Amino acid sequence: MLTSGSHHHTQAGRHYVLLSLAEAETIRCILHMRQGQELVPGSDVALRLRCIPAHDAVFDQTEGFPPAAPYQCSVAHKAYGRPLCNRE
Repeated sequence: MLTSGSHHHTQAGRHYVLLSLAEAETIRCILHMRQGQELVPGSDVALRLRCIPAHDAVFDQTEGFPPAAPYQCSVAHKAYGRPLCNRE
């Protein structure tokens, strides 16, 4: 059970990325410009921008952003050393 990962549910296609302030500002601008439209036409791309120094505050997100699986949140939390998924 431990080595197979059968109890560690993850979501295929979900990725966590640590951005610089400039990168996050650019992504947020794109989110606002594409409001009410698909972020990437013909895809199911969804984004959520969190700010780690602001106690993991959600600054922006696309509509219908799906909540993360608890295991995946835990791994991301350990990788970045701060809470990332405590507020869905």
